[in-house]
Amino acid sequence: MKAVVRSLCAHGCVRCGVAVFEYRLLPRARVPADAPAPEDVVLLCPPCHAALAAGGADAALVEGMARAPFASLPDFDRRYRLVSRAAPDVELAGRTMSEISVPVSLAGVPIVQFTPPARDGAATEISLRLGDAQGSPRILVEHGEWMAEPGWSFAHARGRIAVRQEGGPGRFVLRILSPTLARVEGVETMVWGRRLQIDPHRVLIGGRPVIVPAVRRRIVGLAL
Repeated sequence: MKAVVRSLCAHGCVRCGVAVFEYRLLPRARVPADAPAPEDVVLLCPPCHAALAAGGADAALVEGMARAPFASLPDFDRRYRLVSRAAPDVELAGRTMSEISVPVSLAGVPIVQFTPPARDGAATEISLRLGDAQGSPRILVEHGEWMAEPGWSFAHARGRIAVRQEGGPGRFVLRILSPTLARVEGVETMVWGRRLQIDPHRVLIGGRPVIVPAVRRRIVGLAL
């Protein structure tokens, strides 16, 4: 059912088009939440869902967005959506990894993962894992679906996606540069006692710099 909903919603938030989203029942839906039909469900990113809820959006407004998702409209800027049929190229600390599914893994945990779309024109699916306050890995995004527990925030603007731990050091920043190229601009997390820091110029493990390889067509680019 989720695949059908993604297709109906143009593989992104129906309000802004970003390819990180939650599955939400349309206001008109009067069915059990565990058994909705695809047409009763809409994709909304966390900020858009919060904005609509705060504004008291009525059913007609949300249903109109579902019928004409923003990512399907001419005004949508497609430069800021990954749509590569293969894994995208990824810039990491000044080096470019070509067609990499998992740019970086930490203690065997894939921090960020890109899954090519099942069909042409659909968005590349992003998955993200960061450590919680105890250093245990937590799934925050899985194939584009926002799955974070309370305590994490999501924001985006003009191709920049940011996830932050509220009141903690955890963060992840990704900038989409073109439909086939993304840059990891920031990571800070700890997983199983190993601390990872990434900025646009360097990768640090436990405060020590790591050399980033320029690799091509690998599942994992940098295993730490």
